[in-house]
Amino acid sequence: MNTPTLDIRIPAACERESRWTCSVVLERFLGLAVRYGETEGDRLIIERDDRSIEMDISFLQGAHEHWLNAASMPGADVASWNASKSGLADNLLEPLIPVIAGTPSVNLDDPNRMRFEFDLMGTIFFCLSRYEECVIPDRDEHDRFPAAASLAYRHGFLQRPIVDEYVEILWNALHRQWPDLERKHDNPRINMSCDVDHLRDPAAHSLPRLVRRLIALGLGRTNSGTWSSNIRNHLQVRRHGSDRDPYRSTITRMMNDAEERGHHLTFFFIPRTTASLLDGDNRPEDDVTRAILTAIHQRGHEIGAHPGYETYRHPTEFSQSIRHLREQLNELGINHDRLGNRQHYLRWSTEITPGLCDRNALHYDSSLGYAQCPGFRCGTSRDYPMYDLVPRKPLNTLQRPLVVMDVSLLNKNYHQTERLDDALQLVRTLRERCLHHGGNFNALWHNSSFMVPGSESLYATAIG
Repeated sequence: MNTPTLDIRIPAACERESRWTCSVVLERFLGLAVRYGETEGDRLIIERDDRSIEMDISFLQGAHEHWLNAASMPGADVASWNASKSGLADNLLEPLIPVIAGTPSVNLDDPNRMRFEFDLMGTIFFCLSRYEECVIPDRDEHDRFPAAASLAYRHGFLQRPIVDEYVEILWNALHRQWPDLERKHDNPRINMSCDVDHLRDPAAHSLPRLVRRLIALGLGRTNSGTWSSNIRNHLQVRRHGSDRDPYRSTITRMMNDAEERGHHLTFFFIPRTTASLLDGDNRPEDDVTRAILTAIHQRGHEIGAHPGYETYRHPTEFSQSIRHLREQLNELGINHDRLGNRQHYLRWSTEITPGLCDRNALHYDSSLGYAQCPGFRCGTSRDYPMYDLVPRKPLNTLQRPLVVMDVSLLNKNYHQTERLDDALQLVRTLRERCLHHGGNFNALWHNSSFMVPGSESLYATAIG
């Protein structure tokens, strides 16, 4: 059976960005056959058999005129559009849709020509490319773009996969115009991962460190376990050795839990020290670490790179870290053809880090979540190839957006909710939204976090 082909007519304004966005949405996400062409007009057009869908390109037009300049950013106001009034709300969990560029309406007066008066493709590009992070200068103490500076957070839709919702709206429009189209259906999955920043709990190995932690607990300066659990862990290590260290034994436990549920985990290891006080205490050339890497591999789980604190903007440090991990994995006979990456502390430069990932032939990165708050930093839970905003070109490395990180929920300096039930409900909600739209629930738990009260129940909810 011949697959129907859609013709895409793209205006000159931001032609490369429009084509990349159409390829991600129409070809990768929906699995449709398309053919690209140009139009002299100022609307993006999808057409076939004398029927068409036309789209506003107001954001893309502004970006064309003021690339990575504040003048190209969407306005301060975000409108709301009710997709159900246009009959385009099928499979949406919420019919009221944020509109950041253009007029919140769809013109259906002509049955052969549907006109979106807002920039659907431009909004998707804005979210997936992380355009605003190259324009807005706000950064936190770790030089990270903070959630609170994002348009999605400021307008209350960070915890909605707005790109996935826009894809559903577009599919509804496409199917309305061409009922014979068939979309690709992805198999949503739960991707649990672990950043192995530490393999030794200092309080379990050192009496002075134990005393300091107990004092910190008493003063409310840490939530790493309780007095009794810390003393118990210390005594277990003294009596039975390092295998009883909670940071190490948790790795085995996480694998057991995942295997019981039919999941596999990815464990990200720091390859080289770039900041001695921040880059943890284990390296892949260490005997203990090598034994753990081998055990992870033998049980069918994955190993990824977790480049150190000072790599995200530095090509030499980045490439040396990735090369070193690959060399160590080679020595252990561990395949790394599809090596994944996550930046330590989620440090990320939208201008620099995507290109570093691509030049070092990483299969995917999974750094794009906010440390301060769970949600959809990229507006989607689907994997997609990244776009480099500086040379303005598509990349081969995929982005696997991070939706939930344990620290965001458990650390009082971040999102931490006052009630555990509220945090559990948030995890359930985000998980449901990812899987409902055919995406992946990408969650991160540190092996050093399970001592924190509430972590175990949150992890059990996340892993399902």
